[in-house]
Amino acid sequence: MRLLAFLFILSGILVQVELNAQTTTATDLKNKFTSTSSSMKQNKNKTKNKAQSMAGNIRPDKIESPVVKEAFSDIESGDYTDAQNQLSTFAESDADAAYGLGLLHYLNDEYPEAIALLQAAFDLDSNQTDALYVLGLIYAEQGDYDEAENFFIELLERDPRHVDAWYELGFIYYDAGYTDYADQCLAIIMEIDPDYQFNSYED
Repeated sequence: MRLLAFLFILSGILVQVELNAQTTTATDLKNKFTSTSSSMKQNKNKTKNKAQSMAGNIRPDKIESPVVKEAFSDIESGDYTDAQNQLSTFAESDADAAYGLGLLHYLNDEYPEAIALLQAAFDLDSNQTDALYVLGLIYAEQGDYDEAENFFIELLERDPRHVDAWYELGFIYYDAGYTDYADQCLAIIMEIDPDYQFNSYED
């Protein structure tokens, strides 16, 4: 199981690591990676537990509209129909609403609709970095690791302590066979949050 191998790498890092995580950035990794390879390919199709990947990443930090805030409460409680009705009203002008609606499409495996709405959310508000995270997840799940890498790195350049993005970035490097880059991502995670709970993946 790839998760076990991934965690085995982590155990080695905890014993012996030569990376100073605080001085390594997402941009550094991208620059190193693109200098040695032009593209990444997914080794195996992986089925991902969306609920675990989204844990702690569903609700934006600040939501101005009370209606949109209520819609996110509906999403968290599993009431997707009411949430979708509320968010659809505001999605064209409210970045959080567009993100929430895109998130619902993602959770329903409706990727084209999700991508369009998540990109619209980021276009409306470049501080809506939750949209970047879900865009990265979508492309990773589709096997487009190059595009996933772009979104995760753009997010990490804005929020270098986003441990879930570091994990997802590390996993696509690992799955594509670039374990050195995965090692560096894991070292950064442990530097930021030694108690980080790793998500599970199903083969």
